[in-house]
Amino acid sequence: MNTIRTFIAVDTPEEFKSEISNVQDVLKVVDSEVRWEKEKKFHITLKFLGDVKERIMPGLLSHIETVLRDFSSFELTYGTFGCFPNMKFPKIIWVGAHNADGKLLEIQTTIEDELISFGFKKEKNPFTPHITIGRVKGQKNIRDLVSIMEKLTFTPRTFHINEIVVMKSVLQPSGSEYEIIQTIQLQQ
Repeated sequence: MNTIRTFIAVDTPEEFKSEISNVQDVLKVVDSEVRWEKEKKFHITLKFLGDVKERIMPGLLSHIETVLRDFSSFELTYGTFGCFPNMKFPKIIWVGAHNADGKLLEIQTTIEDELISFGFKKEKNPFTPHITIGRVKGQKNIRDLVSIMEKLTFTPRTFHINEIVVMKSVLQPSGSEYEIIQTIQLQQ
């Protein structure tokens, strides 16, 4: 049975992707064992669905669009750095985002709740809006990298988010590549 590796996301505005890439360039100088994400992959995952059976995709996409069509666009501010699980034991390096009016969390929670009927389980961890910029693969120079991250700052940037995207991830020998399956416009 054919499946599509799927997730729901907020894509990162193009004009901000290059700024994040510049931050990566600063961090790459450390020569640590980190696999840095490509600029075109920068996004905030709202819900990772995993391998979805192709036959249910039309109904699933229709349901997601119906659920999200009444939500308004919102402001999203990018401006922090962090690591999961934490800065002492970094595994994922990220740029954080904040939405002051709570609309992003409301959208994410609605998606979580609505997709239970399709057999998807709720996430156990609390939602932390972030863009993954690197994945730690070893401990070489990792303390130096964290030290630079702790001192690194950039001016917070706020963007108006008008859409939610449903994306597919295609695994390639060089890593995964993302493609938009559907774009859902939010109310203006």
